[in-house]
Amino acid sequence: MLKLKAHRAIALVLSGVLLSSLGLPAAAFSEQDLLRLRRTNACNGCDLSGADLTGTSFSGANLVGVNLSNAKLGNSDWSGADFTGSNLQGVDLSGAKLMEAKLQATNLIGATLSGADLMSANLFQAFLQGAKLDRAVLFYANLRDANLTDADLTGADLTGAELTGAKLSGARLPAGFRL
Repeated sequence: MLKLKAHRAIALVLSGVLLSSLGLPAAAFSEQDLLRLRRTNACNGCDLSGADLTGTSFSGANLVGVNLSNAKLGNSDWSGADFTGSNLQGVDLSGAKLMEAKLQATNLIGATLSGADLMSANLFQAFLQGAKLDRAVLFYANLRDANLTDADLTGADLTGAELTGAKLSGARLPAGFRL
């Protein structure tokens, strides 16, 4: 019996060593912060980096200064949410609804927003270098002074978008688009 327990203990230790050596990412976000967001629809300054919130709805959420870097938020509803000054670097917001969202001075470097609806969103001074905005709806979005260097905007709808002062060096713009 004692020998069996020793073998189980060794097996558990070895499996732990094996899993850690695979380099699998550990959940970096705070479970308490996620619970607070779900309960109150607000979580200013929270750490939700790497969280998987695919297909969820947090419209109108207050998320000022939140860390959502590398989170999975595709096909979710964030309409009217306030992300001012937040870190969304590398986030996946493919197909997400972000109508009238506040994304001023938000870090969206390398983010994927393919097919996202950003109609009337405020992206004033947002950092969107290398972001994927292909097929995104940016109808009447405020992109004043945003950094869109090397961003992919192919197929995006920029009708009425405010681009005064936006940095577009190396950006791939929709066919026929004129500033």
